[in-house]
Amino acid sequence: MSFFPTGDRLPIVLQPDEGKLLDVLGEIITVKVAGEDTGGEYTILHEVSPPQGGPPLHLHHREDEAFYVLEGEYEVRCGENKIRATPGSFILAPREIPHTFRNIGSGPSKVLVIATPAGIEKFFEELSELAKQGPPDIEKVKEIAERYEIELMLHEGS
Repeated sequence: MSFFPTGDRLPIVLQPDEGKLLDVLGEIITVKVAGEDTGGEYTILHEVSPPQGGPPLHLHHREDEAFYVLEGEYEVRCGENKIRATPGSFILAPREIPHTFRNIGSGPSKVLVIATPAGIEKFFEELSELAKQGPPDIEKVKEIAERYEIELMLHEGS
């Protein structure tokens, strides 16, 4: 799925189990719409977090991220805000604002993620490939993150 040579977009229709599936450090991410589908404008991801799952505190220097909780319960930190997010909750995490989320439920939680501009899906693809080699080396994870202008704040809590 990509643009026609004239620049007109192709429609995208995916069933619930369709998209590019990635295992990213325990999070199951399905790329529903990639940058190549949107001319680099945005990416749409479906993320499933296991209990206590979620990324470390981090910030993006490139993208804004929007999260819409579909299922389960998350504790979300965005800047100075810390909230309990249940289905229907929406969070906008602008670039340069530290944020994280953690599944605080007893089962899997699901969130729809929209990132703009596109490109974060490439970061997740690299992390997924790294995970196939065994438990990831945190220094390698940080190196990949830096290439995508993502700053991991591992010593500042989550």
